[in-house]
Amino acid sequence: MTTVFVIDASVVVKWYLPEIFTEEAEKYVHPSIRLIAPDYLQVECANVLCKKIRNNHLHFMEGERILNHLLTSRWIEFISTQTLIRRTYKIANDLQHPFYDCLYFMVAIQLGKPLVTADRKFYESVKNSDYSHLMVWVEEPPRME
Repeated sequence: MTTVFVIDASVVVKWYLPEIFTEEAEKYVHPSIRLIAPDYLQVECANVLCKKIRNNHLHFMEGERILNHLLTSRWIEFISTQTLIRRTYKIANDLQHPFYDCLYFMVAIQLGKPLVTADRKFYESVKNSDYSHLMVWVEEPPRME
């Protein structure tokens, strides 16, 4: 049986760049786990790579390799950001949290599946809301259905 998780960029970048919680994030890459995200994830990950290059924490060619892998891999199912904008607008205002993070959360709400994040501020913002049941901190092991 396949378990579905919505995943955000804070988790995905850890698969490519060793950081705190990399080992925990890698547990969500498993044959029995289906990962879904808004296609905005690609933009956000590309931005992180550019920032790492600017700060001399990543070589350009390695960043390009990571980006190419992310853009051509089929291990994350992407949902069009355009289809999420109207509904995300309300959630972002309800949660008083940045719109771009709430795009991921809107996918979780639409699907009724948990969102895995390594963004502590985002996690805390949602954990104190009516939607807390849909938020998973990256350190929590994947619960298989």
